[in-house]
Amino acid sequence: MQRVFRALLLVSILCSFSAAIRLPLQACRQSSTHTPCHRAIDGNTNQKWSGNSCSHTNMQNKPWWQANTPRLAHFHTVRIYNRLCGPGCSSHQNNIVIKVDGVPCASYHSSHYFSVKTFHCNRVGQILEIHSTVRSYLMLCEVQAFGKWASLAHTGHRIPLSDCRQSSTHTPCRRAIDNNLNQHWSGKSCAHTKRQKNPWWQANTNRLAHIKQVRIYTRLCTPPCRVYFRHIVVKVDGHICARHKGVGLGSTITLNCDSVGQVVEIQAMAKKTYLMLCEVQVFGTYASLAHKGALLPLKHCSQSSTHTPCARAIDGKLAQHFTAKSCSHTKMQTKPWWQAKTIKPAFIQQVRIYARLCGPVCSRYLKNIIVKVDGRVCASYHSTAGYLSTRTFNCNRYGSTVRIESTAKTYLMLCEVQVFGRYGRKPPTHIEPGTGEETGTHETGTTGESGSPSGHGETGEVVSFERHCIDGHDSSEHKLGTSWTTKVPAEGYCYHYSCTEKSEAGPVSVDCMDASGHCVKPSSEGTDFACRSGYTSCSCVHRDGRTGIIFS
Repeated sequence: MQRVFRALLLVSILCSFSAAIRLPLQACRQSSTHTPCHRAIDGNTNQKWSGNSCSHTNMQNKPWWQANTPRLAHFHTVRIYNRLCGPGCSSHQNNIVIKVDGVPCASYHSSHYFSVKTFHCNRVGQILEIHSTVRSYLMLCEVQAFGKWASLAHTGHRIPLSDCRQSSTHTPCRRAIDNNLNQHWSGKSCAHTKRQKNPWWQANTNRLAHIKQVRIYTRLCTPPCRVYFRHIVVKVDGHICARHKGVGLGSTITLNCDSVGQVVEIQAMAKKTYLMLCEVQVFGTYASLAHKGALLPLKHCSQSSTHTPCARAIDGKLAQHFTAKSCSHTKMQTKPWWQAKTIKPAFIQQVRIYARLCGPVCSRYLKNIIVKVDGRVCASYHSTAGYLSTRTFNCNRYGSTVRIESTAKTYLMLCEVQVFGRYGRKPPTHIEPGTGEETGTHETGTTGESGSPSGHGETGEVVSFERHCIDGHDSSEHKLGTSWTTKVPAEGYCYHYSCTEKSEAGPVSVDCMDASGHCVKPSSEGTDFACRSGYTSCSCVHRDGRTGIIFS
């Protein structure tokens, strides 16, 4: 039975390789030259020195020979025709390793030399390398590769890239998005930085996109050159979405990303290295920019200081580059701000920001901002790594003045600010204490705030909290002991004020701004703040990972 199984397995393997074709090899190189490298791919299998058909390096430590296929291939087998000479000469062929894109796939170590030998490889790549592991000559009369062309399947459609930049320039960054897949230096189709620490290259999509995959065509070069490709990361809007690390970086690699953003960045991670990219392709779909309510025009803008006019952020132009002259820009200062007003008071549901797109150093200025309506915070963005390119914030505030403010010493660079909502008076809502349910219209002696209740909060359910004052006072006017109630907006943020009045459960602790919360603790009291009857106390988690107690 075992013999039958082995026979079937052998037949299966042979069938899988039966469709293999001879893969053409080209653009050869070798570590040193006694006779030219191209003799090993000239189609002449004569194995004698007199036939002038064998490539030959000089005597050296670990000599190598390499060539590449025209495009990505699945190497099934590699056949080597050695030079036939006396025993002393042939001993130089006893220790070799075969690599595809720098990764070993076969080897030969023996006291006996071979004349012709076929090695099973089973590796996908483009660069075929034969490497001696000792001080020796490397003498190859013919090298043949067999396999199939590899399929370059992708997810989504190809998204064009534009407006590239790189950390330094040896050759222009635009060569990596010129649609030329030539991966050789002589083809003048590869972007190339200078040698530096953590060099980077970036470009952006025409608009916000769901980037599913990034494909990189690296420069094909000799083994000493390819050490520069050992560790790279791919980022979208400053956030790492993929990483490739290994002995040999693939000649063509496709990395899954699954991130939404606009700026695609590739960075080599090393103290001193080059970044060499012959083509970068991005696959995915454009992201939907749905919004709530109507687009509300803004006017009467102002900003804390002026490098470029504030009006550029409300001129209707969505270009996000400085050269387009469509971005407002403050000077470097502490907590810079920009603001504008709606035509009349409105229920502002969302605020969308189109930030300036620039290099990683410049983009760090867009990491810490808050959004206010009539002086009250409705949304914020804080990030230690990434930055925003285009972002929509849920606000749910009634007012007229929309203000965007940085919380650090920085520039504030806004290419467009859009506000969505509806004109009108504050929505008449009366929220029953502790239920989070809308029960009817405003009554005398009560006050409600903007927002749509979302019902009860169950144990472990993500909800949002916003406190409203029954006695008609603002949070700044509250006095100890005055009454209040709560509601649950449907937007997924913790918005609350720093009222310090007493409640049945004690004083309010305000630790979590712009956070998602969970009703986590059962109660015997029968009611709770924005939680369903029977549950009490709510904890929340900041977007940056910190935790705190909203109500205690």
